[in-house]
Amino acid sequence: MKLKKNSYVNWTKIAFSFIFLFNPNITFIDLLPDFIGYVILCNALVPLADISDSVYEALSAFKKMIYVDLCKIIAFIWVFGFADGAERTSSLLLWSFAFGVLEMVFLIPSFVKLFKGLVNLGYFYENTSVIRAKKQGGRNYTDKIRVFTVFFVCAKAILSFLPEFVELTNSTETV
Repeated sequence: MKLKKNSYVNWTKIAFSFIFLFNPNITFIDLLPDFIGYVILCNALVPLADISDSVYEALSAFKKMIYVDLCKIIAFIWVFGFADGAERTSSLLLWSFAFGVLEMVFLIPSFVKLFKGLVNLGYFYENTSVIRAKKQGGRNYTDKIRVFTVFFVCAKAILSFLPEFVELTNSTETV
């Protein structure tokens, strides 16, 4: 039985989900909501999760991130709706740090598993677009994207709470 070339991977949905996922956060305020990207990515990964254990594990972690990002929206409403001005800076730092850590804890292993599953499927189904490298013996394109993605997840988490940390250290208020 010969498989169709694009029967399992919907690259358009995956690329569209990355538009929502790979945008900067300002504190823990997200310009484009990540949960929309996670929903689209989970929808695109369901057919792959049936044939790859690594992709299935990544899919379950991305589903958890939908709930984490929805909690981020609830925290946003709490900080800007109920917190008074004196505690807003420390609340922003606390929530930015907490959600940054949660993103790194869930996203780094899930993206590593996702790209590992894509490479495994590329070898299994002889898909040269996933495992192709520019030079013979070099890293393939999927591994390069994995390294960039892990770097971006770390940078996004650190840069989300760094401005609030600087603002907290510059504060001249005494308690």
